[in-house]
Parts: sequence; structure tokens; C-alpha cells
Amino acid sequence: MNKLLLVLVALAACEKTDDLARHQHEVTVIAKYYLPVLDADARRVGAAVDRIGHVAPGAIGQIGNQLQRAQTRISRLRSLVAPTGDGRSTIELEADKKAKAGDVDEVIAIADRAHDQLEEGTTAVESDLAAIEGFAAQLEVRAAQLASAPMPATPTPTPTPPQPDEPPAATP
Repeated sequence: MNKLLLVLVALAACEKTDDLARHQHEVTVIAKYYLPVLDADARRVGAAVDRIGHVAPGAIGQIGNQLQRAQTRISRLRSLVAPTGDGRSTIELEADKKAKAGDVDEVIAIADRAHDQLEEGTTAVESDLAAIEGFAAQLEVRAAQLASAPMPATPTPTPTPPQPDEPPAATP
């Protein structure tokens, strides 16, 4: 009976170690997945700023709040998943610390929180980017319309009508 109990405890401990490693790996996968997504979003923001600046430099201010919000979100989210000095992200370091303490539940919570923050954050960034890129497209269309519109002809001066107390002008 004691041997059976010892085997069951050993199996439970092995399972917990496997879970811990699996959840640590999940945190690493989350970081590795979202880093290129955020980098691509940052490039899209830069490209939109370039497009707007090329077509209508003064128009950046009209979309400035969304640009700032997108850039701030990208920066905040990137700080979770970008490699630090030792090559691992902030969330990986946090998960490793909890794993060394044997806290499987906290490693799971770190993975869940990170995934939720990154998913919600990238969705909000994508929404801002859609508005920013739409604005840039509208500016480009308007600039193309203005460039292709014919220049109005110089108006010819029209003679002023005679005043009531003046005699009508003689016609040749």
C-alpha cells in the first residue's frame, strides 16, 4: 500500500513538472508569435505617416491622436515580448521566476494575461491602423483628383452694365 502511494505521489510530481514546462513553453510561444506582429504594425504606422506626409504634410495633425494611440500601444505591448539583454522577453523572465518557485498556477496566469493583453492590444492597434490607412487613402484620392482636374480657364472680364443716370454706350 505504501509503495502504491509513493508511486502515485511520484507520478503526480512528474505530471506537475511536465505542466510547468509546457506552460513555460506556452509563454515563450506567445512572445515569439506577437513580436513580429507588433513589428509589422509599427512598420504600417510608419508607412501611413510617410503616405500622409507625402500627400498632405499638414494633415498629420488631423489623425494625430490615433497615430499616438497606436504607437503607444505597440510600444507597451512590445515591452512584454521583445528580447531583453539575455535574449528572453519580460513575460518569459517572469514565467521562469515563477516556474523556479514551482508555482504552476502563476505561470498559467502569466500566459493567460499576456495572451489576453496582446490579443486585445493588437486588435485595438489594427483598428487604429485601419482608420489611419483609410485617412491616408482618402488624402491620396483627393490629391489625385486635384492633380487630374483641368485648370479653370482665365475668366474674361465682363463689361459692367451702364448706370441708370448714364446714357447707354454707343455700339460700333
